[in-house]
Amino acid sequence: MNGNDRFLGKLIALVASAWLLLGQIAPVVAADYLGIVYPSRDLTLSLGVGGLVSEVNVEVGKRVQAGQVLIGLDARMADIEVERRRVLAEDRSELQSLQDRLVILEELYGNANKLFELTGGISQEEVQKLKLELSDTRGRIDQFKIRKQRETLEYRAAEQERHSLRLLAPVAGVVTRVDLDVGEWAKPGEAVLQMVDTSRCFLRVSVHHAAARKLSAGMKLPILIDGSNSVTGRLSYVAPVADAASGLVELRVTFDNPRGLIRPGSTGRLSLAGH
Repeated sequence: MNGNDRFLGKLIALVASAWLLLGQIAPVVAADYLGIVYPSRDLTLSLGVGGLVSEVNVEVGKRVQAGQVLIGLDARMADIEVERRRVLAEDRSELQSLQDRLVILEELYGNANKLFELTGGISQEEVQKLKLELSDTRGRIDQFKIRKQRETLEYRAAEQERHSLRLLAPVAGVVTRVDLDVGEWAKPGEAVLQMVDTSRCFLRVSVHHAAARKLSAGMKLPILIDGSNSVTGRLSYVAPVADAASGLVELRVTFDNPRGLIRPGSTGRLSLAGH
């Protein structure tokens, strides 16, 4: 190979390397990416305990508020148990009797002890007997207080068990499915109701990994929903790993939807111009 051939080969290699380098650092051209709108919360609810359904207060399509009772189980036995525990926890009659006895014994012991020390008109055995009764009464008062603490905790536990017989809405939203009716048996942990919160939604879209390089969570991005509704969202998620097969990176752009004008399931378009 002569000198000209060697020079030509080096030139071709240099040009090829330059093209490769330019391909790596060339700016990404503007592009539109399509995605699907999802609600911020899509909840499937279940009851923590089983029982007979006594009330269903919602229908499909109805809007509910956070804390609203959706489904209730028969609570008659639970009501009786709560009342029984309440009566036990609040009963202080025995304590009052013990405290009255303590006052009397303290006075008797004090007088007897003075009488024994001054005149010996009472035996030491009788003084010790009064002292033991006094100590026993104080111990019974302490035991009573501990028992009342336990009964108060049991009362609160019974109330909590009764509370678990009601399914409450964790957030405000719209009911999309109800799988139980009055008179049916609910199984613990089995899905019985579904609801969505559409007051805030997000566009889930996948973009080329090169386009995602300069994107970071918190950025404001414009999106177009169904080709007509234009909103500005906040980039809430950038997948840390690109899909190995397609080279695409998942993004989520969150936006407010207070009046529910944008329906989840709609198509959204994200424009990345110059990113």
